[in-house]
Amino acid sequence: MAGVRATVGVVAIGSTGDVLPHLGVARALTDEGHEVVVATHESYRSHVTALGPAFHSLPMEPEEELTEERAARMRRGPTEAAAVVGEVFSPWARRLAFAVDEFTAGCDIVLLSTMAWPGIHSAMGRGIPSISLHLQPLEPTREFPPSVLAGRPLPRLANRALGAHVQRLMHRPHMAVVNEVRGAHGLAPMTERDHVRWLAETDHPGLHGWSPRVAARPRDWRGGLRVVGYWWPPSSTWSPSGELEDFLASGPPPVYIGFGSSSPAAPETLATVVRDALRESGTRAVVLAGWGGLAGRGELEGDDVIVVRRVAHDWLLPRVSAAVHHAGCGTSAAAIRAGVPSVPVPVSLDQPFWADRLHRIGVGTAPIPARRLSGSALGAAIRRATSDEAMAGRARVLAEQVRGERGDRAVVDAVRLALDAGTGKAR
Repeated sequence: MAGVRATVGVVAIGSTGDVLPHLGVARALTDEGHEVVVATHESYRSHVTALGPAFHSLPMEPEEELTEERAARMRRGPTEAAAVVGEVFSPWARRLAFAVDEFTAGCDIVLLSTMAWPGIHSAMGRGIPSISLHLQPLEPTREFPPSVLAGRPLPRLANRALGAHVQRLMHRPHMAVVNEVRGAHGLAPMTERDHVRWLAETDHPGLHGWSPRVAARPRDWRGGLRVVGYWWPPSSTWSPSGELEDFLASGPPPVYIGFGSSSPAAPETLATVVRDALRESGTRAVVLAGWGGLAGRGELEGDDVIVVRRVAHDWLLPRVSAAVHHAGCGTSAAAIRAGVPSVPVPVSLDQPFWADRLHRIGVGTAPIPARRLSGSALGAAIRRATSDEAMAGRARVLAEQVRGERGDRAVVDAVRLALDAGTGKAR
């Protein structure tokens, strides 16, 4: 049955760095001839429709939920950050779960981003296959602590035990809603322990969208869990302003400074830190406003700095000398693909994990945790990133290597295998 044409649902929940890689997957599936429908937040409608897949709107806009008060709490540590994520999503959990459940009714197979995991049970209830798509390592392993916890490596058995504990904690707040969904399909209820045990023992496919050159697949993961390479977002149709083009042409390549959906400090403090770091390092900069509210910070504007509200990483990053960022999965991948050194400033969740990986493989400076961020520390790291020729060379080599990887094709092949197995309703 190779070449079966199916209706493939892609569910992507989260920030820009969470959503856009899944659009790369959607594009590859469309090119394969499948009818693809992407279910995500309304703010990404134009991104989806520009590619060709159909768009299905999901409730909630994460940016609207992440207030400055919540952003400040996320800087306090991994426990508080996890609590904030729960606060952001919990009021929407039921609406999201049943919106995804309704969405799966029209699909032959469904692909689920990390925050869309309850959709596994909708797929079970409807008798269609599902595939989990992850942008960070979430399954327990002896090789490192849970990626959503910032901390030192523990003994191997402790790493795995802590990973299983964190996995249960992540699922526990959602199990009541999951059991509502299961009940609607006549499935027996589960506890979070049941669910984690099922994930450990099943052959349910989980594909992970980063390069094994950046983080190798843990050797103790079960079968069905694979690290397949990055899912690159489709080439952007974004166009720079004349002001930005003039700025880039007016001097040596600047550094990029952008923290995406994270905020390493309050807007006023962050603006001061950035200003002092640029003075310390003597570099020009393109600063992305981001969710942290750097837009309109007049003290940043000047001959050597331009603040932009939106920018396409695939367009800008190849034109800069280094990238200062929060080490989110999406921005870390974009900097790697552009072949530029990173200055990681992780805030919470999986960001310390990716910041550590960038440094370990030699394409990033030592991470500067948000709580230790200062103008002098950031300025020194920028000087290092823009002057270390060996780091720049490693970044260029890694970029060439990962550009040749086709993580999206691995997803296309997994979809084909699931449909060929005859478990779906493929046409």
